[in-house]
This record gives sequence, structure tokens and C-alpha cells, in this order.
Amino acid sequence: MSSTLRLIPLALLLVAGWISLSAMAPQEESAASPSLVQDGEDSPLEKPMKELKAGVRSLRRQLTKPEYAADAIDTIQTMQRAALEAFNHFPPPIRKMDIKETQLWNIKFHREMLKVADILCQLEAAVVEGDQTAIQTHYRQLGATQKSGHKEFQPEEE
Repeated sequence: MSSTLRLIPLALLLVAGWISLSAMAPQEESAASPSLVQDGEDSPLEKPMKELKAGVRSLRRQLTKPEYAADAIDTIQTMQRAALEAFNHFPPPIRKMDIKETQLWNIKFHREMLKVADILCQLEAAVVEGDQTAIQTHYRQLGATQKSGHKEFQPEEE
């Protein structure tokens, strides 16, 4: 029963994100269109990604003591919203891709953002329950997902 209750917030989060995505989806343009892929400071993806990065930094301190639990929950919920906002955008491909490869790239990014949202829901439940072992496990998962996502979706610095 407890695991079912943990999945309810994730299900609601995913449904809300899907509804948001459906409402915001362009009707005329293809998701693979290069005009929809942006990069840099003006990219619509930049803001939610900065929020996620800032949240990871804040959590590093907030997860150390139970008295910071309310702050940690606020940070986690902000990060959940940022992950769902990022879901609505795609990073530019790091190499030239045809339409099919670009679509698969975008799907892979969507899956990563859903994975981040899921980890954040699990982390939130662990904070609510005060389970320090689970908190550390999920925080490490979040860091590993962040690292692998950056490796996959960001071009290497030259």
C-alpha cells in the first residue's frame, strides 16, 4: 500500500506535464524542425536547467539535517516543476542528425526528464518519511542522472 501511495504524486506530476505539453505543442511545425532547437542563454531550456542545477546545490545542504526538511521539500517541488518545464523543450543535437535521429534524440531527452522527475518524487517521499538512507540513495541517483545527462546532451568543451 505504501508503494502505491508513493506513485500517486508521480502519476499526477506526469499527467500534469503531459497535459501541459499537449496544450503547448505546436500544431504546424515538426518537433524535429531545426527552428525549434535553440541553444544558449536565450534558450527556453536554459531557465529550467539552471533551476535544476541550483536545486541540486541547495539540496546538498538541506538534506543533511531533519530540521531543513521543509526547505528540502520546497526545493524538490521546484525542481519537479523545472524538470516538467524542461520536458517541453529539447537541447540542440551535438552533431548533425537526420529527422529520425533527431526525433529519437528528443525522445531520449524526454525520458531523461521523466527519470529526473521520478527520482525527485522518490526523494521527496524519503524526506517526508525521514529515511536518511533513502534520501542519500536518491540524491546520489539524481547526481548520477545529472552527470550522465550532461555527458549525453551537452557538447564536449574543446
